[in-house]
Amino acid sequence: MRVYLAYRRWFWNAIFRTAFLVFVAMAFGACQEVNEVQEVNKVMKDPKGSLEKKAETYWKMRFLEKDYEGTYAMEADQGTMTLKKYRERIANNGQIKYMSVAATKVQVDGVNGTVEILVTYLLPNLPKQVSSPIADRWVIKENEWKHLSRKPGVYKPPS
Repeated sequence: MRVYLAYRRWFWNAIFRTAFLVFVAMAFGACQEVNEVQEVNKVMKDPKGSLEKKAETYWKMRFLEKDYEGTYAMEADQGTMTLKKYRERIANNGQIKYMSVAATKVQVDGVNGTVEILVTYLLPNLPKQVSSPIADRWVIKENEWKHLSRKPGVYKPPS
């Protein structure tokens, strides 16, 4: 009977210790995420404003200045494709003449951000300019906003 009681006590102690460790780990994980957001807010005084400027700069470089090396440096997933592949994927073949870009809506959620960019352009055989929105996703990496690539042809407006 003593062995049974000792085993039972050991079993429940092990259960409570495990539950306590799981609780502490979960609490630490939640605190870690809060700390990341707080660290970003300490260094970036205005994450929303800096994201708006970064997104406008990115799209001006890409559409108006055609500085593909500069935009490649702003990508979050630089290592997944070479500069040559990146350039082939995003380069305009000259059919569209871009006139302007402007951020119309900016949302920041911790280290993630979404920007809606309004692009004004001219299409061949159309006498007037056309404007279209682009949904753009960004993430903070190493305390800097980085652009997240998306699959071509996919538009999902920020909610």
